[in-house]
Amino acid sequence: MNTQRTRRDRGFTLVELLVVIAIIGILLAILLPALASARATARATQDAAQIKQIHTGWLSHAASNDGIFPTPGQKARQAVGGQIIPGRGEEDIEQNNHANVHALAIMENYYNAQICVSTAEQSPYVVAMDFYDYARKDVANNVYWDDRFEVDLNSTSHTSYAAVPLGGLRKFRHWRNSGASDYAVLGNRGPENGDIDKIADSITSEIHGASGDWNGFGCFNDNSVAFLKTFYPEKLPRVNDSLDNIFANDSNGGSSADGEDVWLILVSGVSANGSDITYTVSYD
Repeated sequence: MNTQRTRRDRGFTLVELLVVIAIIGILLAILLPALASARATARATQDAAQIKQIHTGWLSHAASNDGIFPTPGQKARQAVGGQIIPGRGEEDIEQNNHANVHALAIMENYYNAQICVSTAEQSPYVVAMDFYDYARKDVANNVYWDDRFEVDLNSTSHTSYAAVPLGGLRKFRHWRNSGASDYAVLGNRGPENGDIDKIADSITSEIHGASGDWNGFGCFNDNSVAFLKTFYPEKLPRVNDSLDNIFANDSNGGSSADGEDVWLILVSGVSANGSDITYTVSYD
């Protein structure tokens, strides 16, 4: 006698569904931190590459300009006898802000506007310039870059990165292809004057570190990029027998341009009165 077995299809029971959901939850709890860490590592790697690429662009400019990095005031010079003469005239110091530095380098195709913004950027005021107008160059009228490029952390900044100001001994000794492995000229920005008490209130603490703890990259003049966990990197020489804070003007306080220490800031404006130079800077 043949016996046929009847097969009945059925769905998951409630217990089985709960078990599956619990397993998925456990897997997510294990994998999400690892994915977040991988994303942070990828952002940091890309950020370091962008900083290095900008500095490489400056070095490329220096190779055909007497060793000097892009200097807007040497392009858009002062008039001679009331007449604009390309390549002649005194350097216009007041052109030497960081917006013009990047705008000039971009105009001369050493890098593009997009790499000026960090992949780890946290500020809503820092955005890549959406359209750089190469047609704005007008040598006859002393225009050498798109002057819509901005650097103001309180309004609009088209770059994430801080750099040394173009003035004093910093400019004379270090705004060039010096190859100095102990002098940083570019990097992630930090809290105002490198004040440890201001880290918690500074958005820069979240660029590559946990909130309230600053970490960032610095590019030295030998084109090396180092991950820094302090405002006082060991490789920097002392200044007046004191440690050099990369976000503070340690040589001469205030807005003096005479210093030679590492001072990474964003300069949106420069005013000159004889040898006295004052910078307009912004922090966040």
